[in-house]
Amino acid sequence: MEQILFFIILVLILLFIPRIIKDPKIGLLFLLFSLPFERIGAIDIFGMTLRVSQVLVIILGAIYVWRFIKKGNISIMNEIKKDPFWMPLFLYILAAFVSIGVAVNLKRAISVFIFISFVIFTYELVIRLFDNKKILEKVEKVLFWTTFGVAIFGIYQFIGDIVGLPNWVTGLRYEYTKIVFGFPRIQSTALEPLYFANFLLIPLGLFSSLFLNRAELKLEKVDKKYLLLLLLIGINIVLSLSRGAFFASAIIIATVIIFTIRKIKWHRLLSYFGIVILAIIISLGAVKLTTTNSKKDNAKTFIKHSTEITDGGSYNQRARGISFGIEAFKSSPIIGIGIGNFGPWRANYPEETPSTGWDIPNNEIVEIAAETGSLGLLAFITFILLLFIRSIKAILKSNGFQRAFTLGLFSVVLGFVVQYQAFSTLYIMHVWVTLGLLVGLQNLIFSENNYPLNE
Repeated sequence: MEQILFFIILVLILLFIPRIIKDPKIGLLFLLFSLPFERIGAIDIFGMTLRVSQVLVIILGAIYVWRFIKKGNISIMNEIKKDPFWMPLFLYILAAFVSIGVAVNLKRAISVFIFISFVIFTYELVIRLFDNKKILEKVEKVLFWTTFGVAIFGIYQFIGDIVGLPNWVTGLRYEYTKIVFGFPRIQSTALEPLYFANFLLIPLGLFSSLFLNRAELKLEKVDKKYLLLLLLIGINIVLSLSRGAFFASAIIIATVIIFTIRKIKWHRLLSYFGIVILAIIISLGAVKLTTTNSKKDNAKTFIKHSTEITDGGSYNQRARGISFGIEAFKSSPIIGIGIGNFGPWRANYPEETPSTGWDIPNNEIVEIAAETGSLGLLAFITFILLLFIRSIKAILKSNGFQRAFTLGLFSVVLGFVVQYQAFSTLYIMHVWVTLGLLVGLQNLIFSENNYPLNE
């Protein structure tokens, strides 16, 4: 299933290559559509997983560089300044590169450095492609339909596993089937439930903002469409059983409401909360229906696991990961132990990769500190803080569709930051694409209002 979908999407992209060369923004829309296809829709080749989104970035990057060279007499510095946060990101990349020099597992350090550089390149590329407000509505439509598709597939996975369909038909990995908890944890097309829920934060924030700002945007005709999608998103996030995503979703919802509270109508807010509550009820009801043992209520198991914050193996594992991450940081506080080297350090540098994979600190801040030291951590935190400040300025200076879009994306980034306190993988494609969309939109807002791009 995975390989077939990969080649179907790839063929469609190749058919559109002439149009993408003429207008790279079409390629950006394809990139947005392909974001959730992380496992299903990917192919394993040469010991690595190749995704359609990665192929698209390579194609778009080549087209952009070719067009840049073809123009001639273009200032590279002006091109760099299209990203107002290039300096802290450059310093972070520099810190990560320097840390390679102290890495014991050099192979992993180089591979992780390449992965991180690739997603940051993607971020820079998205900023430059997302430079016209006319593309906003197309971005909205693409994100709507790709989310709708993977959300429906997620529900199919849940039902299919319950009725006994084999894993190759449902697309679920064995560890997320009903064998573990008595009910499946859906992952849809993603690598695992955590990453699927992480992707769903993007449409959750964006379409929550568009729905709650409907009066200002005059979007009466899409009310039902947005409500349906938000219901599907809610069900999928709940059934992913990702506690980090639960907290992140709460932050996203609160952020959108706080920035919209003056303009929002109470009946609209009640409708929104009604959808949130309905999603929870449907999800818990579906889990309860999976109960086959009279001595065990799956709904109670679900609730216990969802609210088990300071107890249980998952919490203890995360606590140990953070503790070891802090220990690793203390061992080399300036330049770290080497990018990508926490797992090897934790395992005392074995010659081969463990069958269970490398350990992670389960906290991105701790991982950055441990692997790239104070230099990398300071640079990255500076990038995030400046991004937050400029996002709030952009929200306050904009209106209409642009304001709703910026608010939605800003709330998503806040959600990412929250969820990143419970896991640590920095090189996630859809995270950096979201950051690129947000910065590109900021640039549009400030340029239209005659504000300097680096304000």
